[in-house]
Amino acid sequence: MNHKRCFLLVSSLILVLLAACNPGTPTPSPEKIQQAIAETVAVNLTRTAVARPSDTPTPMPTNTPIMLPTDTPAPTQAPTSSAATSPTAPVVPGGLERGDWASSAPADGATVTGTFDVTVKIMNTGNTTWTGDYGIAYVSGATFGISAPVKVGYPVPPQAMAEFKLKFTAPAEAGKHRSDWRIYNAVGTTIGVFYFEYVTN
Repeated sequence: MNHKRCFLLVSSLILVLLAACNPGTPTPSPEKIQQAIAETVAVNLTRTAVARPSDTPTPMPTNTPIMLPTDTPAPTQAPTSSAATSPTAPVVPGGLERGDWASSAPADGATVTGTFDVTVKIMNTGNTTWTGDYGIAYVSGATFGISAPVKVGYPVPPQAMAEFKLKFTAPAEAGKHRSDWRIYNAVGTTIGVFYFEYVTN
């Protein structure tokens, strides 16, 4: 007996003995072994895919610009007359020059006779300094003896008073007399209006 036949005989004997020792366990076919290996590989691949994090990038929050409040300038308002007897003054272009009646002595409504002294105060309610060429001038009504313009004669800064001293003559007719005047700037533009009102017997 040659060696090859001896080897085959021994191998067959071992297989018979193994089959006799474990008769309930059949030997799986090679096809079934390959199918089991393929299923095991597929399960492992599925587990790996589940355990691995997604390749889709997580969106990062976008930077939203913060709108800071802007400084809004407060609306400006033209100054109003401080005198109850002063009509509304016209607005000068640019709103930089304005004058308002402040007081008169004697006061409006006083009874006067003959020649009498009047002191009138006008406030510079604009934001420019008046020169000496600013002044007041008669417009209409009773003249009280004065019809020529009267200059202030000195600088008047904003919010300061210009004082005018006038010598009036009372009208001969009895009754209430009104005299309308204007405040003008260095080039003659009207920057405010006011009036005097006195009574004669």
